[in-house]
Amino acid sequence: MRLIDSILGREPVRAIESSMVLSETWKSTTRERVGDNFMSWAIDGVGGNPIVFAVLNARLNLFTEAEFKFRNLSDKKLYGTPDLLKLEKPWPNGTTGDLLARMEQDVFLTGNAFIRDAGSRLERLRPDGVEIVTFVDNVSGAVEVTGYVYRRDGIGEEFYPVEQVAHWAPIPDPLADHRGMSVLTPVVREINADLAMTVHKQTFFDNAATPNLVIKYNTKLTKETIDRLRDRFNARYSGATGEKTMVLDEGADMTIVGNSFEQMAFTDVQKAGEARIAMAASVPPIVAGLQSGLDAATYSNYGQALKAFGDNFMRAHWRSVCAALEPLVNVPDGARLWYDVTDIAALQEGESQRAEANRTR
Repeated sequence: MRLIDSILGREPVRAIESSMVLSETWKSTTRERVGDNFMSWAIDGVGGNPIVFAVLNARLNLFTEAEFKFRNLSDKKLYGTPDLLKLEKPWPNGTTGDLLARMEQDVFLTGNAFIRDAGSRLERLRPDGVEIVTFVDNVSGAVEVTGYVYRRDGIGEEFYPVEQVAHWAPIPDPLADHRGMSVLTPVVREINADLAMTVHKQTFFDNAATPNLVIKYNTKLTKETIDRLRDRFNARYSGATGEKTMVLDEGADMTIVGNSFEQMAFTDVQKAGEARIAMAASVPPIVAGLQSGLDAATYSNYGQALKAFGDNFMRAHWRSVCAALEPLVNVPDGARLWYDVTDIAALQEGESQRAEANRTR
């Protein structure tokens, strides 16, 4: 099954009670659930496509460098307290970078990340096992999230109230009330096209790096003769053994059918698909190391693209994840959970300019 075939599946609405509606996360337009598509994205999308992997890796490399701090609402100063320990060491042998990496990976693939407060530690809930439980007011029609049902393999279902789970969905799904949308959803056809081009390229080289061939004879041949000639030709000249000098007799004439890579502008077509995938993920192609960005690459262009990536996208991404995680920590009065990028080398220039602007104000 193609990746797009599993993404565009539809499933019916499932109700719990007349006053309780189970809206599940991400998969179809009628229920908010990730479902089996998480596996498709992970295996076919990231694991099977180097472009998607490079784009996700570019986001992870910068996103996981941030640290959590509290920000004073009056003077904007950042400071830390022991209350941040849960985010700094979310689970045994875990770090802030591990927490951010898991959340970013889940959001990139499914549009949703779920982190549970398990007392002294945090737990990442795999998105395809989570269902969002909402309460519908029969009078006003207002919908309120009351908790999350998590299906554990081999254990069964567990219910967690909304206060115990941080749900991060930075891109709202226009077809749902509470779930998020994967950044890959708009470019699933581009991913399929890139995979098809990779298969075509491999097939091209497996068949002696030549397009299809047509052999014409001046005389009429019987079906048995045609089959015998085709089998003998394929055995001798096609596939990995095809790099041989071809000798034709009995007035045979060979014609090439199809286009070479140059004739079909293969590289340009592939670069266009790469750029569209990167565009959907808000990653400059040059930052992800894609060919469409490297063709015009200079140190100046790379620096400007990285700065724009950090300022225009990543800062909003960090603010969003802080807002999602804030209910899981004890935030001091007059402060809010914030991010600290002081030690991120890639953003040092921007931080210096920001500090100078603050001093001027």
